[in-house]
Amino acid sequence: MRLAAFASLLSLWGVAHAQTPSDVPMELRLADGPGACHARAYFKPTNESYVEKILVTPEKTQTRTIPAVTKVVETDVVVTPERRVKRVEPAVYEDVTETVIITPQTTREIVEPAVYETRKRQIVVTPGQTEWSVRKTRNGRAIQPVKDQKGRPVPGCETSEAARTKKECDVYMPSADVYEYTQSQPVYGTVEERVLVKPEERRTEVIPAVTQTVTKRVVKTPATTRWEVIPAVTKREAKTVIVTPERTETTTVPPVYKEEVRVRSVPGEAVWRRVVCQRDINAYLISQIQLALATNGYNPRTFNGAITQDTQDAFQRFQQDNGLPAGPLTYEALKLLGVTMK
Repeated sequence: MRLAAFASLLSLWGVAHAQTPSDVPMELRLADGPGACHARAYFKPTNESYVEKILVTPEKTQTRTIPAVTKVVETDVVVTPERRVKRVEPAVYEDVTETVIITPQTTREIVEPAVYETRKRQIVVTPGQTEWSVRKTRNGRAIQPVKDQKGRPVPGCETSEAARTKKECDVYMPSADVYEYTQSQPVYGTVEERVLVKPEERRTEVIPAVTQTVTKRVVKTPATTRWEVIPAVTKREAKTVIVTPERTETTTVPPVYKEEVRVRSVPGEAVWRRVVCQRDINAYLISQIQLALATNGYNPRTFNGAITQDTQDAFQRFQQDNGLPAGPLTYEALKLLGVTMK
């Protein structure tokens, strides 16, 4: 049964395995690759309707005269023209009070003399004198001031005079005559002398200027000359003016058409398409095509994988309604049906 179905498929869908390779366009062979099968499919002659425009009234031109457009307007007419008059503005005076210098400011130099006073001062009249004197010994011993263990004079026994007058200060030292270097007290006197207390001072004194307030008349605004413009005197007058002049206008009246529906024949055409090879056609593929046709509204009546006249008619209607060429089982028809080759 299935072998008969395959033979029927080959005869009904006309798989063109017998075509020579040279008949297939080169671009199809390159695009589809080796092992692909190709066959001629046919667009059947059909009639199509089209709309044709038929001229009813041809294009024409019309000429018309458009009259001028006027209006009445009021304008100003000069009665007395504009003129210029010379005007002299007198000067304006004002009294101004100001201070003038009678005697300018001067300076003078003042000298304040130095201040002295008489003061007393002690001076040396006879200065103290130094001399060598010979001090005799007592019983061959010299009298020396008493000193403590550290060699310092005992209080009250610092001088040789104290050693001679005070027994407690006497210390007799075995010695020859002693020569002593003595100094007499100076004699003082008092003298008066003039002492500078405040030195001479010089200062500059400013003698202010002597001024006087006077009033005088001065020009506040000088005299000026100006030109006064006396405007023109006008009056209103009405007159007619042309807004738009008369003109001739030419217009084009477009043609008038009507549309009529007409029918024309479209001749059939043979085209090359890639088709399912004989080796790939089986009952499973046929059953998938039958289910896809039914899903798209083309009932093949049987779904057992066998090719029937109803299956072929449904497939041909599907091709025609979708603008596909009729004839063999093309890959573009399978793609549009949603059937995938395994």
